[in-house]
Amino acid sequence: MLISVSGGTRDIGSALTKMCMRHRSIEAKLKQFSMCFLEGLINPLQEQMEDWKRGVNTLDKDHAKEYKRARQEIKKKSSDTLKLQKKAKKGKKTFCESMQPFAFDMVVYLCGKWRQSFYQQLTIHRSF
Repeated sequence: MLISVSGGTRDIGSALTKMCMRHRSIEAKLKQFSMCFLEGLINPLQEQMEDWKRGVNTLDKDHAKEYKRARQEIKKKSSDTLKLQKKAKKGKKTFCESMQPFAFDMVVYLCGKWRQSFYQQLTIHRSF
């Protein structure tokens, strides 16, 4: 390249040529590294992303079913409790009083299941 230049600049030319050769070598190594990185990490993650998305969708559907079922149970227990309260006004208070804590426990259970499902989905989402 620049070696044909005569005089004191010949040394500069040879130094520049060596530097260009080193840069080409570094560029080749970087390309090799990036290809290894792409083949070993990025492509497998992209292939698994579809499976993860399906898993999250399945979890979401299961959560929706459980939530709906638990909500229906709570509504049923609440309506039963209201019926029993009406009957209790006539004189039967013991059974109604025992049903109220049960309905409260169902509400607590539903909140716990919702929280647990939420954290599962959040954890899976973070793993993307």
